Amino acid sequence: MKNNSPFFAKPPSDSIPLEDCEFYHVMDIPGLSEPPKGLFDLRKGVNEFLGHVDFKNKTVLELGPASGFLTFHIEKMGGDVTSIELDHKKYKWDIVKRVKHNWQEELNVFVKREKKMRNSYWYAHKAGIALELKY
Repeated sequence: MKNNSPFFAKPPSDSIPLEDCEFYHVMDIPGLSEPPKGLFDLRKGVNEFLGHVDFKNKTVLELGPASGFLTFHIEKMGGDVTSIELDHKKYKWDIVKRVKHNWQEELNVFVKREKKMRNSYWYAHKAGIALELKY
């Protein structure tokens, strides 16, 4: 018989250094003098990006939260968010192998970046970003 209790992820460590993080979105994180760099900066346009939805008392399922910017924003707006990411330890990444291409190295780089992205989620989560978002 399977255990049907809910599974909740835990951070990989109680103390994740900032240099072990890679942020997908720029975020103002409590305790940092300036926001870490990210690929996208939605701080001033996040409500437009999300279609001006009122998340208060809404339940939201977020697939692939990356650094968690949208997760934390929705929580700040009163939503109850469950964010889901693939388990990089159990999931075998599907890739198209190309002739004369080092696909294994590309996969290794991808997995390392994914780990750093997840670290950024936990780093921001521990810093209490959902309570401190400013934009």
